Amino acid sequence: MSVFGASKLYMVPENTVRDCVLGKIDPENVVMGKLPLFSQYEEAKIVDHIKTTARYGYGYTVQECVDLASDYAVQLGKRPKDKPLSTKWLKGLRERWPEIKRFTLRALEHVTAKMAKESVISEYFENLQTCVNKYDLTDKPHLIFNVDEKGVSVNHKLPGIVGGVDICPQAVTSGKGNTITILGCGSASGVAIPPFFVFPGKRMNPDLMKGSIPDTSGTVSETGWSNTEVFRTYLELHFLKHVPGRSDEKILLILDGYRSHVSVGLVEWAQTHNIILFIPPQVHPNSVHPACSHL
Repeated sequence: MSVFGASKLYMVPENTVRDCVLGKIDPENVVMGKLPLFSQYEEAKIVDHIKTTARYGYGYTVQECVDLASDYAVQLGKRPKDKPLSTKWLKGLRERWPEIKRFTLRALEHVTAKMAKESVISEYFENLQTCVNKYDLTDKPHLIFNVDEKGVSVNHKLPGIVGGVDICPQAVTSGKGNTITILGCGSASGVAIPPFFVFPGKRMNPDLMKGSIPDTSGTVSETGWSNTEVFRTYLELHFLKHVPGRSDEKILLILDGYRSHVSVGLVEWAQTHNIILFIPPQVHPNSVHPACSHL
């Protein structure tokens, strides 16, 4: 086979193969370089996940790709949580898998970005119907859920007022601007899963849940925003706990804008728990198919 073909098939740098063929390097005395963190099969799963989400209009940023791989490495026990991967790893991945490239997004006007082609919307509902039929959920609305998140700032913007020159009006506000995220979820039959809160901080304080409705729960993140780890916690410890009327039947979970939360590990976990993750298409002129983790 050709030098290039051997290089690609056996994951050996092309220059190294060529030097061996030309006799510049003795194969018996070559010092092996550092092996990639992931196996070829594991890297293929990461690459396929990145390509699939991009095809559905949810392209990952460079840092999100690194975070995605770091989360997968932690799940596989190949990397401690406090030692995430760097962009250098992504550079190596792109060299080993030239089929993935970095693109610069094209700017769209706000009105244009919010417009959706009729074909995109029609295709979305066609794929949703296919997914519902495939898993026999047509007459089971209690097993079809939609989850979304909302960030709420605890620091409101002070309004301007009119008063006398000798009056100094005041308003109560927080000392710093923090965000609290609320994850809400409901079924097509009208059943609401109790809310789940994400507070900013390092450690969860039970007092934060005082005054909440029954079965409400929450966790913390550094920013108060949801992330892959938080979303996984939500699904494992909260969502599954409150899904009514389910034995071993599959659940269709429609995720609204959870691009950065859907990791390779989460998809695998969802499949083992009979959860079908369905991602609506990104609404812009280049949108294509919605994603279904089991399709």
